[in-house]
Amino acid sequence: MGLFTCPICTEDSTDDLVLTKCGHLFHNLCVSQWLKSNKICPSCRARTVVKDLRQVYMNSSEDSFRMSQISSPHKDYSAAFKKCSALNNSLKTKCESLESSLADLQKSYTIKQEEVEKQVSLRADLERKHTNTRQHVSNLQAKLTYQAGDAQMCKELKSKVTGLQREVSTLKGLKTILEGTTEDAEEILRNTSDRETMAMLVTGLKRDYNSLRKSKSDLLSHSESLQKQLNYSRIANQKLQ
Repeated sequence: MGLFTCPICTEDSTDDLVLTKCGHLFHNLCVSQWLKSNKICPSCRARTVVKDLRQVYMNSSEDSFRMSQISSPHKDYSAAFKKCSALNNSLKTKCESLESSLADLQKSYTIKQEEVEKQVSLRADLERKHTNTRQHVSNLQAKLTYQAGDAQMCKELKSKVTGLQREVSTLKGLKTILEGTTEDAEEILRNTSDRETMAMLVTGLKRDYNSLRKSKSDLLSHSESLQKQLNYSRIANQKLQ
């Protein structure tokens, strides 16, 4: 078996060999024909084009390869490809991890967003209930104020009625004292224990007494005036006789 077997034609010839960027050896003619219809390496499927092929020469006496590095700074394409593959796998793993983390974050974000929407809806309900409660309290306060006004009015009316009843009772007592007998007047005065009522009776009596004195004075004045007129009439009659 020879030093090299072309993966495409499976021949052991070492003439006209080329090396791809991914580090695989082929016959130049075989791989050139392959790349006309396929832009990938026949061995590893890495992207490959004709211009990336590098000529390789074999030194059969040393059983080793000697590569021509014309217009290429790379010395070991196979090692570089392995590093790139390892880096690609590492990046792929990191990308998968990041995608998984992103999926978890999106899931968490969705859950949080739903929770926020629930909180917003709950807050709106609470604010609506608070507004309704405030309106209800305002209505109750208005009713209480109205009822308090009614209660105050009722209290004032009750006080007025009580006062009027007392005045009526006092007037009835005065009427009895003025029109009734002495015994009736004494009975009323004995049964009257309320100072205010007693004061009203006394005041009424005083007012009626003063009114009677004034009437008496007016009658006396009128009587004197009539007496004078009578005297004048008598004198006049005497002169006429």
